[in-house]
Amino acid sequence: MGRYYSPKIVRVMLLPLLSILISCYIQIDHEVMDNRLYAQEVSNIASAPPFLTPSSAEMSPSPEMPLFSRQEVNTGARDGIQVSKIGSNLTSLDEYIQGSADYTAFYDNSTDIQTVTYSNAKGEILNATLWLGGKVMSNPSILGAKAIVYGVLVDSDNNKNTGKYGVDFQREIQWNSTVGNWNSLLVEYSSPEHSRTLELQSNFTGFFDENQTHVLIPLELDSITSPARFKVLYYALVIYGDRHNRIDEDVNDYNYRSTSSPTNKTADDGISKIVVDLSSWIDIPPPTYSFLTTPSPIEIVRGEEKEVGLQLESSSGSLPNSISFLPEEDSSDIEIQEISRETDNTTSSVTQPASFRLSAPEGTNLGLHSVPVLVNISTGTLFPSEFINLPGMNLSVPTENFVTRFVNLTFSVLEPPSTPEMIKDFWSSYGTLISLIAAGFVGGFSTYIFDFVRSRKKNG
Repeated sequence: MGRYYSPKIVRVMLLPLLSILISCYIQIDHEVMDNRLYAQEVSNIASAPPFLTPSSAEMSPSPEMPLFSRQEVNTGARDGIQVSKIGSNLTSLDEYIQGSADYTAFYDNSTDIQTVTYSNAKGEILNATLWLGGKVMSNPSILGAKAIVYGVLVDSDNNKNTGKYGVDFQREIQWNSTVGNWNSLLVEYSSPEHSRTLELQSNFTGFFDENQTHVLIPLELDSITSPARFKVLYYALVIYGDRHNRIDEDVNDYNYRSTSSPTNKTADDGISKIVVDLSSWIDIPPPTYSFLTTPSPIEIVRGEEKEVGLQLESSSGSLPNSISFLPEEDSSDIEIQEISRETDNTTSSVTQPASFRLSAPEGTNLGLHSVPVLVNISTGTLFPSEFINLPGMNLSVPTENFVTRFVNLTFSVLEPPSTPEMIKDFWSSYGTLISLIAAGFVGGFSTYIFDFVRSRKKNG
């Protein structure tokens, strides 16, 4: 998907709904809303000279991002936020209130991101699929939506102080009632006040299947400067008019009404509510995990047990919100049991080692063992409310992801020591102390004998 401007888009520029248009919806009187929300002259973009770029000889090569297979992140179900109208004056910000999404309207579930799967198997595109709680339809206005969008925010340099509150690029696919079709745009941010549109595509298709519960969000890596490591956050948003279908209304005749003019429903009335759902920040490429152990390395004698400490370490350097462990069964019957855990769902501290008891029964194979431990990892952030521009409202958007990974616990099983080895080990541990005690005893006893002998000679 290169840069492309269709005839429809030459005079109309679509803006990212997540960061710009929400505030417009609330502030602007709806009679002039159509002219200001979705339309902006872009003749300056069309006539602008091409950007000058250094020659390939002058450009230093950037490190390539490693290829990785399909990854899956669970973002939670029905955990979106909702901005609802509680009054009739559309121009007053005081008449909107934030709360948890009630999921009573049809498209609430269509913006409920439950799982994100992603990969870069081809190395040039980050392909992501948003798995939703409801169906995606080609004409959302039939059920009263004014706008519906799916997109991704990109932190290309892992720096919260660059771009717009840490966001350097934004890819968004949006439908709105004025344009009447799906469109795609890519925006770059240099600061909260400055941005430029890199790409506009109208009549954007192929990113969803009618009446299915997923959308595709492709992101060309060269469009975001091909960073070796970066972060992405996926989002979905719907804006409703005053008259919109609730989820319990009959929507089975959608296909019929999508080809007919709606009579009792319209997308051009006021704003009743906005529903937003976001993932947490996702590291690209996905981090690798390993265990920090106490002691290190772990060695256990066959026929004995030992208490060890495990702490999860991430290649990204960030700490998860919480973790839980579930060791797999070892083929040699080695037992691994979390000491402090009473149930399988107990969550361990991320700042302190979790205590486990390792037991190596008689007959356990000697040598190095590696046991997979299933680790459930919860990560989350508080999305910067300033990015979603709602003047007069402090929009708090907590986000959370759930990831499951197998991490190997490695330890050695040793043969029980022989009698000479046991004596040697005992003497290595306590020989010095015994020598000191013995020397003191011998010295004291020698003094006693010397005094005794001298006393006998004197008396004799």
